[in-house]
Amino acid sequence: MWVRMTTLQGARQSLEDGARMINEDVIPHAKELAGFVGGYWFGDRESGKVVGFTLWDSLEHLRDSEEAASKLRQQAAQQAGGMIASVEIFELIAQA
Repeated sequence: MWVRMTTLQGARQSLEDGARMINEDVIPHAKELAGFVGGYWFGDRESGKVVGFTLWDSLEHLRDSEEAASKLRQQAAQQAGGMIASVEIFELIAQA
């Protein structure tokens, strides 16, 4: 399994808008992409920082999703009044 970790720095007051956008736009679109396994999004209300983890069944599917994921990231950043701080890819090497 593979994960794309996206860190977004938004405004504190925009966290609710960001969460709504994730639930209404990002998740439904992600579910349509081949190889999407699931996702988790975490937010810090003090800083406005959001970290999202999307899970993929293969590196190939993760890479194939990059164009669509990039568009969704940009929309989420705009809605949150913030910026994308980083996007990283990791392979799952252990699980509890």
